[in-house]
Amino acid sequence: MKLILQKLTNLFFWLKQQPPITILTFTLLIGLFIPLKISFPWYLSNFSGEYSDFSTPALYIVDPLAIALVILLFFSDVSKKSKALALSLLPIFIINAIISEFAQFSMYFGLRLWLALAIPLMVTNHKTWKENFYKYLMLLVCLGAIQSIILIAQFGLQHSLGLQILGESVFSSSIINSSKIISNIGITVRPYGLFPHPNIIGGLLVPILIINLYLLNKSKQKNVAAISVILASIILVGIFLSFSRISEFSALVCGFSFLMKLIWDRNFLKIKQLLPIILLTIFLSILILPIQFSRSLQSKTSINERKIYAQSSIAMIKDHLLIGVGSGQNYFNIQKYSKTNLAPWETQPVHSVILIALSEFGLLGIALILLIFSKIKKIPHGEFHHVEKFWIYLLIIAILPALLFEHYYYTIWPATLIFGFMLFGFIFKNLTYDNLSQRG
Repeated sequence: MKLILQKLTNLFFWLKQQPPITILTFTLLIGLFIPLKISFPWYLSNFSGEYSDFSTPALYIVDPLAIALVILLFFSDVSKKSKALALSLLPIFIINAIISEFAQFSMYFGLRLWLALAIPLMVTNHKTWKENFYKYLMLLVCLGAIQSIILIAQFGLQHSLGLQILGESVFSSSIINSSKIISNIGITVRPYGLFPHPNIIGGLLVPILIINLYLLNKSKQKNVAAISVILASIILVGIFLSFSRISEFSALVCGFSFLMKLIWDRNFLKIKQLLPIILLTIFLSILILPIQFSRSLQSKTSINERKIYAQSSIAMIKDHLLIGVGSGQNYFNIQKYSKTNLAPWETQPVHSVILIALSEFGLLGIALILLIFSKIKKIPHGEFHHVEKFWIYLLIIAILPALLFEHYYYTIWPATLIFGFMLFGFIFKNLTYDNLSQRG
C-alpha cells in the first residue's frame, strides 16, 4: 500500500509539470470511466415514445474536455499528416448525417464517432504519448481495477452502491429492468460497474487485462510485478462477475495464448509470477462457468432477440447497401425491418459493430473510412519487434469477439473513445503515418 501511495504521489507531481495536452488526455481518460451524463428527453418526441440510451442525445461530463483537447491538438505540433487524416474523416460523417432520415440525431451521433476516432488518432501521434506510453497504459489498468472493485462490491450486495453522482445505474433484484441471470442457483443480479450495462464493463476489462499482462511481462522489478499481479487478479474477478459470456471467453482465450507462449519460450520465471492469476482463473472457471452453462440452457430469450436484430440489420443493409441509413439510425430501423413486433424496451441496435457500421454507412462510407486508415503504414522492417507483434495480435483477439457480437464499442460513447485509445495507442503504437517526421 505504501508503494502504491508513493506511485500516486509521484504521478501527481509529474502531471503538474506536463503540457496541457498531457493533462487533458489524463483527465479525459479518467472521466471516460465516470460516464455521468445529462440526457435531453424532450428530444424523444421526434423519434420514439420512451427513453433509450440509443435514441436520446446527452451531454457527458467529459464532453468539454474532449472538445478542448481536439481543438488543442489541431493547434499543436502533431504532424500535418495525422491532422489531415483526422479532418478527412469529418466530411464522411457530416454527409452521412445529412442524407439520413433523422439528420439532427445522426449529426450528433456522427460527430461523437468522429471525435472518438480523431482524438486518439492525433493524441497517440503526439510526442507526449510516445514519451509517456507506459504511464497512459498504467492509468488504464488502474481505472479498470477501480471499476472491478466497484463491480465486486455490487455483486456482493446484489444492488447498486448509491454512486449515481459518478454515473452508476440504479439496479437491484426488485427492479424489473435490472440485468439478471436465471441459473440452477436461482436469480442473480449482474453488477454494472459505473456503466449502463454489465456487458460494457466486462468487454472493456478484457483488453485492459491484456494491457496489464503486457506491462507485467515488461516489468523487471519484483515490487512492480507484484502490483501488476494484484491488479490483474482484481480485473479478472471483475470480468467473471460481469457474467458476460463473450468477455469470459475472450479472457480465457487470451490468457491461454499468453501461457502457451511463455511455455514455448521456456520462461518459467514469468510463469511462476503468474501462478496466482492462473490458480484464480481455474477457481473462477469452476465457480462461474457451470452457472453460465445452466443459464444458457434455461433462458434463450437473449439469443433469440439477437437473431431478430441481426436479421433486421441484414435486411437493412440490403436496402441501403451503398450509403447506409445514417449514423445512429440502426436502432430506429430495427423495428421497421423486424418480422417480429418488438416492444420499445426490447428494441436495441444489432449486437455487432460490423453489422451496425455496414447498415449505417453502407459500402461506400466504410470503403472511404478504410481508405483513409490505409494511409497508416508500418514502420521500417526490423523495428517491429516480434514481442510487440504478439501483444498486438493478443489485444485484437481480446476485442474481436466484442466487435462481432456486441455493440457498445460503437453505441456507448465513453466505451467508443476508450476503444479508440486502445486501438491507436496500443495496436498502432509501432505504426506510423506517411511522412510522420514532417511536423506541422
